[in-house]
Amino acid sequence: MGRGSSWLLLVTTSLVALSLAVVVGCGGGGGGDPSNGDPVNGDNGDGEVATTGNISGQVVCYGTGLADAVVSVGGQSSVSDSDGNFVITDITEGDGQLLTVQPPSSYVLESDEPVYVDVVVDQTTNLSEPIRLIMLGSPPPPPW
Repeated sequence: MGRGSSWLLLVTTSLVALSLAVVVGCGGGGGGDPSNGDPVNGDNGDGEVATTGNISGQVVCYGTGLADAVVSVGGQSSVSDSDGNFVITDITEGDGQLLTVQPPSSYVLESDEPVYVDVVVDQTTNLSEPIRLIMLGSPPPPPW
């Protein structure tokens, strides 16, 4: 074998070894740390693609927060706190989902109009208006 052939064999062997080292060192492709997640594609860091979002809002009676109202969307529910605030989590994504309210006793919804919400993956959507309740037997509410 001549000097040129030995050199060619050495260069070829080195390139093959280097290529194998790169592939093995990178884990064969894909790269990255799956524990960090990929928010652009909905990966929340557990290796699963997120398909749920959250809704938040407030339940009020004549402008004051009201506790103990059960607010539901997409099979998930939350109970309003002492300030009337609520957050419903893990709702399956989707547009135009019906929001329902079970008021505490002696309260009713001010309006019969249905409320629809859009649930966005990995986001909390805040209702633009509070959910208004009135007391049974009370005079009509003042204009908002």
